Amino acid sequence: MTTLTQAWMTLLLNNVLPSDHNSDLPLPKCQLVYAILTRMSFHVAQVIADTIYLFAGMPPTGPG
Repeated sequence: MTTLTQAWMTLLLNNVLPSDHNSDLPLPKCQLVYAILTRMSFHVAQVIADTIYLFAGMPPTGPG
């Protein structure tokens, strides 16, 4: 893993999408790091909102 990838992973796991442990990177978060590194377009607010909904035990809102 490159230093840049580690930096983005740390930012995501600690600030944007926090979880109870940061020792692993689940596939959806890997995909988010990949999207950032390849400059793909995605809605950060939607990702955060879906994470909050899932944490609260509700279905995510989805795109739209």
